[in-house]
Order: sequence, then structure tokens, then C-alpha cells
Amino acid sequence: MTDLDKVVVNLSCATLSSVEKCFLSKGLNLVLTPKDPPILDMICSVEHSLSKVDPTKTAEIKGAVSSSLTRRHKATPKLNNLERKVLKGLRCNKELLITKADKGNLVVLLNRHDYLVKINALLDTDIYRPLKSDPTTRTRREVLILLRRFANESKDKVLSKSGQKLYFTSNSKCLELYGLPKIHKPKVPLRPRSCKSTTQSKCIKKLLIANRGEIACRIIRTAQRLDIATVAVYSEADTNAMHVNLADNAYPIGPSPPSSSYLNQQCILNVALLCQADAIHPGYGFLSENAAFAEACVQNGFIFVGPSSSAMRAMGSKDKAKEIMSSAAVPVIDGYHGVDQSDVRLKAETERIGYPVMLKAVCSGGGKGMRVIVNESEFLDRLHSARSESKSAFGDDRMIIEKLVPCARHVEVQIFGDNYGNYVHLFERDCSAQRRCQKLIEEAPAPSISDTTRRSMRKAAIAAASCANYTGAGTVEFLVDKDQFYFLEMNTRLQVEHPVTEMITGIDLVEWQLRIASGERLPIQDQTSITSRGHSFEARIYAQNPLEGFAPCPGNLIYFDLSYLAKMSNLRLEVGYQQGDAVSSHYDPLIGKIVAWDADRTSALQKLHDALANLQLFGVGNNVAFLLTLCQHSRLSLEGAMHTKFIDEHVEQLLHNRKDEQWLKVAACWAHLGSYLAMRESMRHCCSDPFGISDGFRINTAPTGDRLTVRSGDTLVSTNLKESHTMFSFEVGKETYKMKCVRSTVDECAEGGKIAKMDIEYGSERIQVSSLFIACKARVYCSRFAGSFIDFNLAEPAWAESLSKVGAFSGEMNIAAPLPGIIERIVVTAGQQVKKGDVLLTMVAMKMEFSLTAPFDATVDRVLCQAGNSVPKGAKLVHLSSGEVGTD
Repeated sequence: MTDLDKVVVNLSCATLSSVEKCFLSKGLNLVLTPKDPPILDMICSVEHSLSKVDPTKTAEIKGAVSSSLTRRHKATPKLNNLERKVLKGLRCNKELLITKADKGNLVVLLNRHDYLVKINALLDTDIYRPLKSDPTTRTRREVLILLRRFANESKDKVLSKSGQKLYFTSNSKCLELYGLPKIHKPKVPLRPRSCKSTTQSKCIKKLLIANRGEIACRIIRTAQRLDIATVAVYSEADTNAMHVNLADNAYPIGPSPPSSSYLNQQCILNVALLCQADAIHPGYGFLSENAAFAEACVQNGFIFVGPSSSAMRAMGSKDKAKEIMSSAAVPVIDGYHGVDQSDVRLKAETERIGYPVMLKAVCSGGGKGMRVIVNESEFLDRLHSARSESKSAFGDDRMIIEKLVPCARHVEVQIFGDNYGNYVHLFERDCSAQRRCQKLIEEAPAPSISDTTRRSMRKAAIAAASCANYTGAGTVEFLVDKDQFYFLEMNTRLQVEHPVTEMITGIDLVEWQLRIASGERLPIQDQTSITSRGHSFEARIYAQNPLEGFAPCPGNLIYFDLSYLAKMSNLRLEVGYQQGDAVSSHYDPLIGKIVAWDADRTSALQKLHDALANLQLFGVGNNVAFLLTLCQHSRLSLEGAMHTKFIDEHVEQLLHNRKDEQWLKVAACWAHLGSYLAMRESMRHCCSDPFGISDGFRINTAPTGDRLTVRSGDTLVSTNLKESHTMFSFEVGKETYKMKCVRSTVDECAEGGKIAKMDIEYGSERIQVSSLFIACKARVYCSRFAGSFIDFNLAEPAWAESLSKVGAFSGEMNIAAPLPGIIERIVVTAGQQVKKGDVLLTMVAMKMEFSLTAPFDATVDRVLCQAGNSVPKGAKLVHLSSGEVGTD
């Protein structure tokens, strides 16, 4: 049965009203040339299916088709009554398929305002005529796509609840004309190597990745290496994202909020149907542990790259997983994972277990939907906050409660299973370096664990997979307290930190996933044949500002240079962004990961440190400097000394451990030098006359110097630069710094910024320095700094600074949004008295919830937002009036 036959069957099973709506009002009355017999056959097939439903419609449709086929290429042919009726009927629909006569292009899905104007023009001027060229092949493909979509819409809802439009045309000129997003097409047909497997195997020729960011890019690379065609999906915020450009095909799936796009199951399934995908890979996060989605994939004829829905329900749900592990005699932490989810029951169970406890969402991951509760007074607030965050991130707000195990290590075992009952483990990972359950640095293998405990954990992990008839990649997590371990949870998906396992084993875990999903056996079934070599560390780069409570920092990546890291041996970069990309507030703030390998743990950790020190990232707040400090801490370098609460307990020390004072004046000189070189380079490009270049050169006259004042924190540094060939001297107060610029280049970066890269001889050292400038900000990169960079602001004149303070205090205050996000809950009302620290409202940004509190005792004057509002950074949300100073 051909694809068209399947469409015809679907149409014949639909109701008359839905078929009429799809066929007539959607514009399938294509104006055809006499050279279109394949398309005519298609329409006749649809006519045949329609005749089974209502024979009276056949003659009317045939008349329209016949009229189109027999019409000659005249300058201004008249519209027949049926065509005029159909065109008028399109006015009440959101989509349209018409011909663009003067361009000879097929225009798909114009928006409401555009097509109303164009239809009226057609009806008034009668210039509606056939295509100039023979579009048989392309039009056939477009009609097939539309027919499949209409067949699907006849049974289900439209592709997106929000009315998101899809564009299927492949004509680039047409796309440019109407501003439509580009659809990437594979240049040649692709076939996977996995087709060489057993007769029970299912060949994966085309893979849809139902995810975004670095994990989507990661999956695409392996799939393309296996000659599997890849299909990306993207929201409005990800139109130009890296994973969209890497994939062979890409389709939009809705607005930016995850609930309308990456969590929209029906929309993703419809795209898989349209692109004829064989399999769907969920990545991690979003729908990766959603059993209903896995089941829906199979029911719609797609291979789900992951475990079965039954195994996912058994082990992916933290409450059921604990029951299974308890029955298998695996140690489990005392807690509650029952069906009753009422506030009263959860609070009662918490009191039974005893504070402190860990509150977790059943589908939690990445630190989201998790809260530590230390006393009764904070129970309800943290319960509601965890529920809200989990619902937003995973679509499920069910909770479990566990007794908090202090100072424990987080160790997890990577397992794999196939459809033939074979199970293996790929050793352990230590993920103890985490903050509030968000992992920051992971390593493999896990250090400082006795052989007995290690064997017991591996055995328990295999038992967990066997009990659930698990297939594919899975991770069994344990809390380790000295030589005791407790089952924590099982992640029924690929983990963010899977690259460290790949580095020590040499196994591509995504390839294993695809082969097992295709029906193959485990590539290596003998456990003794899987070996571990060396040591690996991974550091996660987040768009977060550690100095502001690790608040997410959406924005544009003005400068993102990985060139130095790409040259390092045994170093792996997993990123989902490139320079100029925007980090959206709608998604997780993970920018990418740096994975380092070496023969031993100490060398691997040093390599990770060197890579972080040479990573140059500017435009969004990030945790690179914090990770560098963490890498240098003796607790991490000492094997097995890190526990899950260490960072939370020592965060202030880690934040203020940067000792850059000795470099501050030198860095100010380098900032000045970079600015000077960038300015001189710009002048040379602007003027070809050597006497017109404003570079300070004078004949027979010593240069007077170039002055610059910068600010770092509360410190002002003024420098006076003097140049003599490649030698530069800087006067900083009573001190003089001399250095030689051996080599320099000046490059452009996003938003009009400039980056000066310099090789500088300073003292007896040759140092690589980069100075980046944008607007009134400067950043100097150097691996000698404790945090790899020092930021400066160009200082304002004293009169401007004093002027800015006038009228700063008026007894009033607006509470503003610290970053773009969505208002989740408003706690206060106008006229309410609040005390310092009281929660005013909560908002969700980058899949995390934040509480905005009162900075002082005050009265709520006005609430300037509503729950559900999407607000930009700096938007005024609540207006407070001080009790001591009256308002105007």
C-alpha cells in the first residue's frame, strides 16, 4: 500500500463534514496544467474515496478539476463559480494554498491578513491563472504532505492548539519573499548501517529528535555518522538554533513555552507523520520519561528510542521504582510514595518520617521539582513551589518524600538492556558536586568506593533493569554513605553526564540506543569485555549568575570562542549554542558541557581546569569562574571527599575565593591596550590616507599618551598608555608597567563588539590575553586570573555620577522582574501590609521557580501584573509604599 493509498483510506474513514472541510475549504482545488497526470490521479483517488461517503459530491469536484485541466494559458481567465465560492470560503480559515502567478511559485500557509488582501485582489482583477512551469514533482510532494495532514486533522485536533503554522515549501525565493523559515532537505537518500541486523530488526532510516539544545546536536551527530536522516523540531524561540541547522530536516512545532511546543505530544507525533520518520528519540528532559508519549509513539507506528512504556512506568516513576527495589531487597531510604497527594497527607507523612526531608517530584530531574524542608513552617510554601516547578517542566506534579541523608555521595550506575534479556553495566559515575540537586561536575569512574560496595551497586542496578524488563539506556542512582548505599531512583533515559562514561569505555551510548531500538542485540553482551580506561570529568556550563543566587541569565552570546579548546587533546565539547545565539528564558539554562579525559584522575581534573580557564564566553552571566574555583578546591581534588551538600554549605567561600587583586592593575592595562589596538585598527580601515589616521603618531614629537579610567567593583583604575613601536608603558598612579605586544588581531563579535587577541611579553613570561569590548563594558581574559577573566566598566565622570543620585529615594519602590519569565502566582493584594522577606509573587524562568520578596516593611500599593503574564526583564510587577515616608 502506497502512502497515498493510506491517506485515501484515512479520508474514507472520516466523516463527511470533516472531509468537506479539509478538501474544499483548505484550497485543494489546485490550478493545474495539462501536464499533471500524477496529480490528477491523486485527486481522482481522493474523489473515489469521497464518493464512498457521499456520491453527490463527486460530480461537483470532477467539474472543478476538469475546468482547471482544460483551461488554457490566457492572460486573465475568468473564475468559475465553484472556484470563486472556494476562494471566498477560505476567508474564514487560517491557512491557504494558492498559486503565485507572476513568480510561478507555490505559496503555502499565508497568514490571515495577507491572504485576505491577496484573495480580494484576485477576485477583483481576475488574474488567477495556472502555473507557468510544470510543477509536477514538487507539487505532488506538497499535496501528499497536505493530504496526510488533512487526514490526520479529520480525526484529531489541529496540529497546534495555538494555531502555529507549518511551512512545507522548499523554494528558497518563495521563502525569502514571505519571510518563512527555511526547511532543510537531505541532499541524498540516507540508509543506516543498522539495517544489516537480524530479520527481527526494524530499519531506522529517518530519526526525529524530540528535543533541543546540546542533546539534540549530540544525537544528530551520531545518527548522521550511521547514515540515518535526521529531523529536528523547534519552537519560535529556536528558529535559528544550532540543532535546526545541523539536522537534515526541521519543522516548527509551536510557540516558545515548552507546554506549547516541546511538551506538545500530538504536535510532535503529527510532524513525525508528515516527515515519515521511522523513530523518535526523546533526548533527556521534556517528554523523555513520559510513558504516555512512549506508548503513543508505538501506537502510531514509530520506534521509540528508549524503554517500553511499561518499563518506564515501573522504573521512571520514583514511587513505583522504590516499591520494586524494596521487593528486590535493595536498600531504600525511608519515605512516602503513596497515591494520596493531598497537602494534609503529605504533611502528616513528613512528620512521621521526621525533619529534615527531601521533597521530590515523581518525574523530577536536573534539580527541578525538588526541595529540602527542614521545619514545619516552610512545608506548604516549598510543597507548592515544587509542585508548580515540576508541572511546568515535566507536566506532572505528583510528589514523594524521603528522609534527608546528610553528607552522602551521589553515585550512579549506567546500564543497558536489549530485547533478548541481555543486561550489562558501563561502570559508575560520581555526581556529588552539585548545588541544590543541580549537578555541576561529574566524573567516571566513581573514586574511593570499596570493591565490595562497587560490586553490590552494579548487581543492584542490573537487578533493577531485569525486574522491569528494561531495554535501552538507563541509569540507577544511589546515595552512598561510607560503605552503605541506598537506592535513590532510576532515570529511564540518557543522562546529561553520559559523555564521561563514553570517554572511559570508548562506547557511543547513542549508537547503542539506536541499535537496540532497531531490534539488535547488545553490541557487547559479555560484561568482562567492557573495560574502563583512564578518568574523565565533565563540567556543565550554565547561563547563571553565581553572584546573584545562581539566577538564570537569558540573553545573547555576544562572544563564544571555543577555538583554543578545540585544539586540546582528549577534550570533548558538547554545546547547543554558537556565537550570536540567544539563550531563551523558556528553557533550561544549560549552554553546554566540557568533557576532559586523561590517564589518571589528577591529570583529568587539571585538563578540565585548563579548558575552563581558556573558555571565552561573554554576553550572558555564566558559572565558568565558579567552576574554576571548584576545580581548584582541595575537596574536589581529594578522592571521594565531595558530598552532595558541600557546595550548598560552602557557597559563600567558593564565590569569594577569587584572588585577582594582584592582577587588577595589570588587567586594566591590558584592557586599555586592547581598546587602543581596536581603535587604531578601526581607524586604519576607515581611512586610507596615512595623515588622516588618528593613531596618535607625530613627527619629531613624543606621544602625550592615551588615558582610560575603568571601574571593577568599587575600585577605580586610571591608566596612561605610551607606545614605542611594539613596546607599551602604562602609568598607573605612581607605578609603571612595561610590556611588549608580540602579536595582535582584532575581530568583530555580535552587537557591535570587538575582541583584541594579544600575545604579550610581561616580565619573563609570554601570556595570551584577550580583551573584549561592547558598549561601556570590557572583559579581559587570561588564564593567570583565578576566575579566568576580570570585568571592567568605563567609569563615568564625577559630575554624571553625582547627577544620577538625585531623587534616588522617594519612599517608594517598584519590584521589578529580575529576568524574563512568566508570573506563576501572586501572593499579595493591594493594601496588604508586608514585612521584609515576605513573598510577594513567584515567577518561572528557564524551567525554575523564583520567589520575589519585600526588601523592607511596606504596604502593597499596587499589583501591576497577573498570573500567567509573560514579562520582560525589568518589568514593574509590584509597587510598594514605605510606612515611614508617604507616597506622592
